[in-house]
Amino acid sequence: MSRARFIEHQGRRILRVDYAGLAPDHFVVAMRKVMPIIAAEPPRSVLLLTIPTSHLDERMADAIRAYAPEKARHVRAEALVGATAFHRLLFLSNKAKYHLEREVFDDEPLAKDWLASR
Repeated sequence: MSRARFIEHQGRRILRVDYAGLAPDHFVVAMRKVMPIIAAEPPRSVLLLTIPTSHLDERMADAIRAYAPEKARHVRAEALVGATAFHRLLFLSNKAKYHLEREVFDDEPLAKDWLASR
């Protein structure tokens, strides 16, 4: 099963990426597979819905930081659903640095509504 797929919500195309339940090694591999999908889209066009893994270690955080500049070139807005405190900190720390619209949500329907409004 693919971890990334485009969905439609309120007439908008959203890339939904689900990292839930992945161990560190599998997370890094999955992230490497998702990045070409994001990079294939026009600059600042991707509405991204991310479901994080429940565990986040330093190696995973390093991978997130490494891909952040490339991801930021293509993402217009990103919603993170069901994040831990560490996820929130890492996620929101790049908000100003890359001038991204980013929000954290407790449930997916609210996240999709917010993305569709962007």
